[in-house]
Amino acid sequence: MGRYIRNPYLGKEAASSEEVTEKWLEQAVKTIADQIINREFDDEEKQDVGPYTGLSGVAFALNKAAPIVGSKAASAAEKCWQYCERSSSRQARFLCGDLGLYVTQMSNPEMRQSLVEKIEKLSVTLAKVGCFTATANFYDLLSDTEERAVRESADWLMSTQDDEGNFASSVKWIGRERGDDQLVHWCHGAPGVILLCLTMWKRYGEQKYFKNLDLCVT
Repeated sequence: MGRYIRNPYLGKEAASSEEVTEKWLEQAVKTIADQIINREFDDEEKQDVGPYTGLSGVAFALNKAAPIVGSKAASAAEKCWQYCERSSSRQARFLCGDLGLYVTQMSNPEMRQSLVEKIEKLSVTLAKVGCFTATANFYDLLSDTEERAVRESADWLMSTQDDEGNFASSVKWIGRERGDDQLVHWCHGAPGVILLCLTMWKRYGEQKYFKNLDLCVT
């Protein structure tokens, strides 16, 4: 699983900069926009309603590319809108949605259990990582059994870290390659798990969490 998109111009910046003309930039934008327009969306992307990821992220990109791409962007945006006509009320968001509300209601154990069971994504803002991080920060509201469950769950997540130090964006991608469809985003993968690593290390002081953290930033 790749951690980043490799920069093909690294080490040859001076020579490559001469190739970057206005015409080259315009063609590059058209090429990327065409790739976005013509690719198929999988179910995970259709359900992702973040501002820069999923269908809304595609719509944002096409809106920016529209002056160059023209009518193709308009037709593709219409297609995206058809996908987006769905309820997002079941999304669990750490910063701005249902999960933030649930965290304030820690006295209801059934709510905590059902929420975690339903989440398949692993990002820090809207999924298991965010849930574990938020819960670990309010450990004083948990019983010993509940805190142990959170710790064991977080330990399981840490165990899924690959040899490159990265984490899958969702449960279904653990141990699987995504080929060219790599996700580079602050709240997914290694960047998103760093806060959880720090939280667990601060709470329990065990070096294994620091080792996970070190792999994230290496």
